[in-house]
Amino acid sequence: MITDIGNIIIDKIKDVPFADKYAGVVKTIVYNDKALNGSTIKKSFPADCRMSLSACQSGSQYLDLCPDTSKKSVMYFEDAGTRLIKREGNYLYWSASLDLVAWINMPKIGFNGCSYAGIAIMSIIKQLPVRPFNQGDYHMIEIDFIGEKPKNQNPFSKYSYDEAIDQFLMYPFDYFVLALQVNFRMDLRCLDIQSISPEIVCLTGS
Repeated sequence: MITDIGNIIIDKIKDVPFADKYAGVVKTIVYNDKALNGSTIKKSFPADCRMSLSACQSGSQYLDLCPDTSKKSVMYFEDAGTRLIKREGNYLYWSASLDLVAWINMPKIGFNGCSYAGIAIMSIIKQLPVRPFNQGDYHMIEIDFIGEKPKNQNPFSKYSYDEAIDQFLMYPFDYFVLALQVNFRMDLRCLDIQSISPEIVCLTGS
């Protein structure tokens, strides 16, 4: 459910001028890697929940959402929780909280100011629908911009980036985290419970 909502929103804002690498709601991929001394260490990275099995198996897209100088920007959602507001017959009313994490390589987009975050945030807000809308099984979707989170917190600290990642949080790079609240309704009569798909081994760590 939260994954679907994230995909709906990212598809509405992916055409902002600075967009490069983007994803809906990410999941944390954990895998074993070899250290220089031969020991095994666990590493974690954010990965798009829409990643295909072939891309997952190749490992080619593990680093797509990691900031580096080859990218103009990175943008994705993190799940901050979903709660049921009420039930009226077959209608379920939900409220989902999402954090939009965005990193921007200002030289790559041709911007030479001190910070691009304000421009980027307004560009994103401008793309968000003003009125409630329906899409698929989700009705009366209403996206509310709650605010920008303080920059004294590193949004990438939860992942296994090497220490050099800290340089990408300083000028000439910029980043921000936006808190969004998404309210929507679902009709139980419209839901199609699909059969379970085969396990994707590289995403489960097996």
